[in-house]
Amino acid sequence: MKGKNNNKEESIKRMKKIKEKEAIKFGEKLVPKSRFFEVLLENIPDLIYFKDKESRFVEISRSKADQVGLPKEKLIGKSDFDFYESDEAKIRFEEEEKIMETGTPVVNKEEKHTTPDGKEGWTSTTKLPFYDERGEIIGTFGISSDITKRKILELEKEKKIEAQREELIELSTPVIDVWEGVLTVPILGSLDSERASRISEALLTQVVEKRATSAIIDISGISAVDSAVADRLIRTAKAVKLVGAEAILTGVGVEIAQTIADLGIDMAGLKTMSTLKDGLKYVIGRRKKIS
Repeated sequence: MKGKNNNKEESIKRMKKIKEKEAIKFGEKLVPKSRFFEVLLENIPDLIYFKDKESRFVEISRSKADQVGLPKEKLIGKSDFDFYESDEAKIRFEEEEKIMETGTPVVNKEEKHTTPDGKEGWTSTTKLPFYDERGEIIGTFGISSDITKRKILELEKEKKIEAQREELIELSTPVIDVWEGVLTVPILGSLDSERASRISEALLTQVVEKRATSAIIDISGISAVDSAVADRLIRTAKAVKLVGAEAILTGVGVEIAQTIADLGIDMAGLKTMSTLKDGLKYVIGRRKKIS
């Protein structure tokens, strides 16, 4: 009888040790480790999910279920292909296959997604391989944080910056209507290929719209240009002639003249003047002769 009691006591002690190993002391109480996991999945706002080798959900947080808009039990055993557009689901599936193949995690990847109800959003996602007790990869798990609000603000900021940039470019390349049928473009500051292209487009548009007969391109405000920009300026001047107006290039400095000469650009039919003032005098003088 005594032996049976001893066995019972030993059994109780063993069970107590097992419980202690599976629990964490929380103040004066022992809380099962599994309880911490349950609380995390029930309350964390970030999306947590565990997937098997076929990328099917085996466990998810309540927040993930809420995002999809279905009860948790209806998501278990399903994959992204059951809830998201096929292109999005395919990208995730292939990404998870690579993680399981290489063991290399994906960290803080920004992803655009469309929820089953058609709403677009952004998440920052981290995914890792899930190992069993023998060290073999049996799936993946991940956590995604909703960054939609932040991303929208960033995109709006980028749009504003681009709009301001466009406005500055327009202001920096004004086409001025100085006389009836006479337009001028005073170019100041640095000039790159993009800005030269915009100047060309703006000037040609105004020549056609205003039916201009003369267009003065004044480059006295710039000290140097590269070969691509010089070529663009000459092409612009020639294009002005093609749409029915005379182009006058003024303010050609020594360095720019040398660049044009080195390029061997054909200047035939293109009028050049030292200053904008000379260009205006030339145009007015011609108009007086015609009248």
